Amino acid sequence: MERNIFRDFYVEFHKRRNKYGKTTSDKSVDLIRGMIGSGKKVLDLGCRDGSLTKNYIDGNDVTGADIDDIALSICRENLGIPTHHIDLNQPLPFDDSSFDVVTAFEIIEHLIFPELFIREIQRILKPGGVFCGSTPNVTRIKNRLQFLMGKTPFFDDTAHLRYFSYHSLTELLKRFYSDIHITPFGGHIIGNKKFGILNFGISVTPKTPLWLGKLFSSNYYWKAIKE
Repeated sequence: MERNIFRDFYVEFHKRRNKYGKTTSDKSVDLIRGMIGSGKKVLDLGCRDGSLTKNYIDGNDVTGADIDDIALSICRENLGIPTHHIDLNQPLPFDDSSFDVVTAFEIIEHLIFPELFIREIQRILKPGGVFCGSTPNVTRIKNRLQFLMGKTPFFDDTAHLRYFSYHSLTELLKRFYSDIHITPFGGHIIGNKKFGILNFGISVTPKTPLWLGKLFSSNYYWKAIKE
């Protein structure tokens, strides 16, 4: 196999952290299921070990893809779905208009040229198909305050190459899609202190006013529809 420095990096990166999956909450799973729907042919890009993918394989025809072959082997063993070992910085090895839904949760911040990636997704989506994903909110107030104190929390993850605000994410998606819905989600507006099994605080949900979501959400989730 030809050497790929990105594959080598991620294999070593995940080994070092002993982490091959994605963590998520029940509420975010509900949000994701709602965006994907059922009875769909779905491509999950950056599926890792399938820990998120497992939540929407029932009722859908799902294919996984990732650069980490170790994570993919876990995904195949646990979920029994077809997988592809690919570098998402390269053209996607799928025919035009192949999928009803393409997902990319916590992926675009890892890519060199997200624009090329999103263009490829538009190509492989069927007309009326859905592209949904998520990315961290770099301008959340927690990051701003830490930056003022001389810290750079958004640079701590060395695998992150790009950073997105609500505005920059909107502008990126608008280059390829006209029907776009971006939802701030995750994080807390007030408090996040755990006392025993209780977590006191006001969470950012899809019902949170947009201006508050932009300030306090940990992530942005989007749904874009191909014309």
